[in-house]
Amino acid sequence: MPKRELTRIVRKPNGEVAIDPTGKVSGRGAYLCSNKKCWLEALEHRSLERALSVALTAQQHEAIEAHASQLPDVNSEGA
Repeated sequence: MPKRELTRIVRKPNGEVAIDPTGKVSGRGAYLCSNKKCWLEALEHRSLERALSVALTAQQHEAIEAHASQLPDVNSEGA
């Protein structure tokens, strides 16, 4: 997928993990598609933690899960 169609999650220099809709926040980033399943699998398999080189706190995990719950649950196109 083109980068502009993905959502960036960033680990800021202070260690905070946040969703970065602009894609411009300074820090280490990981990209996810706009599909609820993609986000939930990334949390379940700890893909985000590996990509961001950080252990998510319970609050960070809940915030990402809350964002994912607002996303559509669609099948991957072309699959």
